[in-house]
This record gives sequence, structure tokens and C-alpha cells, in this order.
Amino acid sequence: MPAAKYIQQLSDQIEAALKTARENVEDTQRWNKQYYDKQRSVRQLEPGDLFLILMLTDNVKWTAIIVKKPSGKIRLVNNLI
Repeated sequence: MPAAKYIQQLSDQIEAALKTARENVEDTQRWNKQYYDKQRSVRQLEPGDLFLILMLTDNVKWTAIIVKKPSGKIRLVNNLI
């Protein structure tokens, strides 16, 4: 088999494999989203409720803070880290 034909066949096979891999990733992402959305519950916050916010800081560490929502505004209650 000539080298040029072999290289073309190899290139076609690699392209087909990449297309299949992309489709598999898209299918998996779609399935994960559907699963997450099914498990998710709607949360209603009322004024005065406490809730937790996790934020990724500049130095790639998680910061957890507890905030209180008094009358529609958010106020920092405690920085946990």
C-alpha cells in the first residue's frame, strides 16, 4: 500500500474517532444535565433566611460564607474560612 493512501486512511479513521468521541461527550453532558435537573429542587428564600455561598477565590481556594437576606438585601453574617 502506498504511503500516501495509508496516511489518508489513517487520517480518515482518526477524524471518525474524534467525531464519535465528540458525540459521546455531548450525549453524556446532555444526560448529566437532565439527571441534575430532575434531582434539583426549587428553593424559595424569604427575608431573614440564612444561606451559604461557596466562592472560588483568586488563589484557587474555596471561601464559604454565611449570609442573611434581610428584606431583600444580602448581608454578610460570617466568613467561615
